[in-house]
Amino acid sequence: MNPLRQFSTTEVMSFRPVVERPAPGETPLGLELELEPDGHGHLVGVATIFLRGAECSFKCTMCDLWKFTHVQPTPRGAIPAQIAATVQQLPPRWETHIPLPPPHTSTGRHSSPSIEGGQAANPARERGEEAPSRPRRAAGSENPRDVPPQGAGRGSGVTSRREELTDEEPHKRWVAPNECKRWVAPVEWIKLYNAANFFSATNVPPDDLPQIARLVRDRFARVIVENHPRLCHRGVELFQAALEGTRLEIATGLETVHPRLLRWLNKQAELEDFARAFAWLHRRGIDTRAFVLLGLPGLSRNEAVEWCVRSVAWALDHHCRHVSIIPLRATNGLLENLVTSGDLQLPTLDDIEAVTQRTLALRHEGRVVMTDPWDLDKVAGGCSHCRPLQRARFQGMNLAQRAWPAVHCSCTAAPSDPHGCV
Repeated sequence: MNPLRQFSTTEVMSFRPVVERPAPGETPLGLELELEPDGHGHLVGVATIFLRGAECSFKCTMCDLWKFTHVQPTPRGAIPAQIAATVQQLPPRWETHIPLPPPHTSTGRHSSPSIEGGQAANPARERGEEAPSRPRRAAGSENPRDVPPQGAGRGSGVTSRREELTDEEPHKRWVAPNECKRWVAPVEWIKLYNAANFFSATNVPPDDLPQIARLVRDRFARVIVENHPRLCHRGVELFQAALEGTRLEIATGLETVHPRLLRWLNKQAELEDFARAFAWLHRRGIDTRAFVLLGLPGLSRNEAVEWCVRSVAWALDHHCRHVSIIPLRATNGLLENLVTSGDLQLPTLDDIEAVTQRTLALRHEGRVVMTDPWDLDKVAGGCSHCRPLQRARFQGMNLAQRAWPAVHCSCTAAPSDPHGCV
């Protein structure tokens, strides 16, 4: 590949497509309920509020999150209003389904693909309680706080109602990805994601931070926010103190430890800045989470896999409790241009598989490594029959924190068609 040209901030922004962006307001852009492993063999219910706010001041080359922000500074009071309205409507517990480990069967072309291989990873034991099919408040409760999960308490981490993952679940027939295990979980952690920096005055007015802490500290055991490594300052400490024991976690976009590409990404931070910020947070009892990209310009697919694994390993060695692997998407104008020019090879399902297998082997007690399944259906590889099973398998491995046997489908035997038998 040709040497990559460094793009200025002005050039990065010039490639942006025209999109309708949200206006300032007091309602969030969205809410997602999900499960996450905690690194100690348990699953935790997590609520993610996608906050409406100002655009990040750092114009990263690969970023498309600006589409979900507005140009004006975030108005004072807007973020607390969004959080208050959402938290009030959260159920004390919610029902979801987790994928089961696969049986030992195989399939032919255009039949429902299955998985075959060695011993499957451990699923979670099913809870023996009834729950609504959609999140809602407990019957008769005006406020979800009136019905707290058993054992819940601020700063308690996770509750006694959470079950450990075990190896005792027998193999079960898995014909379709909706054959999963029912799981009822209390909502114990909250992510406040604003597609920018939580400790930037433009994105979150500092005067709003005490009120935000009051809104979440009595309900959640952990609060996770996004922030740039160069914005770890006194405001972080003040917010941590205002949480009064609820655990604070800072999520940041490490992206890669490749020195040339880290500079190319226009993050305005060197690897030393990340190391310094992670150590600063660790000394103060603040957990860290890193986002790492799979697939970067100027690299072959094999090189991209190798640098992604190295980046995950570096993050785990530098106090990161959780590492999320993000397969690169070309959705911001500039990256599409690089794909067209041949300077960027987007990751395939095979690349995601290789990275997932290798990085799960790196994790250890107290650490979590997950592969983000966002837009997995758009990644090259697989077919319309095995893609749903692939997605469910990656979700299952994320939760179990162990590798599962590979998906076997006849489309994998058709290398002439990189998108499989659709």
